[in-house]
Amino acid sequence: MSSINLTLSEKAKQPVPVSSIRQTFTDAIASMGGTLNGLMSIVIWLAIYSPFWAVPLAAALYYRKRTASQS
Repeated sequence: MSSINLTLSEKAKQPVPVSSIRQTFTDAIASMGGTLNGLMSIVIWLAIYSPFWAVPLAAALYYRKRTASQS
């Protein structure tokens, strides 16, 4: 009795070369998307926490207006 071991493997495909201009454009678009995503996150956080900073801001503006009219 004997045994035969057979190993099959697929030949690795060569990657298609990408022009540096196309890659740069793709990277720039991805970066712009990430930047816009970050800015929108900041806007959402500011909107959610606006009651916490709007009240002290309104009080400061009221105080400034009141002290300026007394001078």
